Amino acid sequence: MSTQKMSFYSIRFKGEVTWSEIISNLVVNNSEDSYCLINEESDLYISGCYIVRILQNQTQYNIESANFESVPVERTKVLKFDIYPLKERMILWGNK
Repeated sequence: MSTQKMSFYSIRFKGEVTWSEIISNLVVNNSEDSYCLINEESDLYISGCYIVRILQNQTQYNIESANFESVPVERTKVLKFDIYPLKERMILWGNK
């Protein structure tokens, strides 16, 4: 069973930043392999997920050749976040 770890961070914005700039900066670098989804936004906070797809080698048994081999497997990592800009706080939810 996977457990969740909650990490708290203090954040500080450089200069004056508008609410729409914060949100657009979160999604500006979206690609097929990594992207940010905004689940909820209000005047007080932004909630969303950062999703990354990576290839990891996994050892599997090959029945035909009767040996173990390393096979690349695509994995998806999800990092949930909550940002509270007025309080200068960010919460990250994850298992690592």
